[in-house]
Amino acid sequence: MLPPQNEWQILDNYSGVLYPWYTSEAINYIETYIQYDKANVLEFGAGHSTIWWSINAKHCTSIETDYKWYSDIKETLRASGIYCDFHWCDELTGFENIIKHYSHLKNIIMIVDGEYRDECCNLALKYLPKGSILICDNWMQPEVWEAGEHVRTELLNKEHKIFKQPGHPTWQTAIFWI
Repeated sequence: MLPPQNEWQILDNYSGVLYPWYTSEAINYIETYIQYDKANVLEFGAGHSTIWWSINAKHCTSIETDYKWYSDIKETLRASGIYCDFHWCDELTGFENIIKHYSHLKNIIMIVDGEYRDECCNLALKYLPKGSILICDNWMQPEVWEAGEHVRTELLNKEHKIFKQPGHPTWQTAIFWI
């Protein structure tokens, strides 16, 4: 069972589900400027976002490393009649295989919001086609994830926008164009 809405999560009144748990400024940007309805989404780290992306994107593939969490979300998807190409995977080689499998597609949005964040960013840089979008939640948030030097350097050399959460001291969602 997914937890109920908290004070930082926003309800999408159009679809009736919670938006991904990104900063509110990032959600506003995604809603306004990114054609998410035509996107092939690769999501690393599942949750309420899995439901939103599955409803709103052309296709959503989600990968989760925590088996209990995976089971809860899978049951929520099933009970809601929502389709997602959903995988439990706790090894980095599985992540790489999934990214390679989908790397031929156009309009890829890859979300990094789970385990192996630096490694997922490196795989995105290695395999995703030019024009893909990489969304990194908790970007450089000390209590959650501080990207390693290589990832930081590579991604910050790409076109990007970083969205800070109003009222939160460290939370940021970053969007990069690969």
